[in-house]
Amino acid sequence: INFIKSRPLQTRLFKILCEDTGSVHKALLLHTEVRWLSRVKVLVRLFELRSELGTFFMKNNMDLQERLTDKLWLFRLGYLA
Repeated sequence: INFIKSRPLQTRLFKILCEDTGSVHKALLLHTEVRWLSRVKVLVRLFELRSELGTFFMKNNMDLQERLTDKLWLFRLGYLA
């Protein structure tokens, strides 16, 4: 999430990808320590955008894409969300 949100170009590219795939959400949420409730919202959004994130990471040759194909990791993410 930080890789995408901290770089404006990556944020715009991810938004375009979400629009092209017809995703319900067009952006990721950024978690901050100030609001403890935002952690749940971030995890839910991450879980809902897992296929779009996988495509984005694959296009950018990032190792994080492997996490999104790991069933155990996805089960844990789903539980936390």
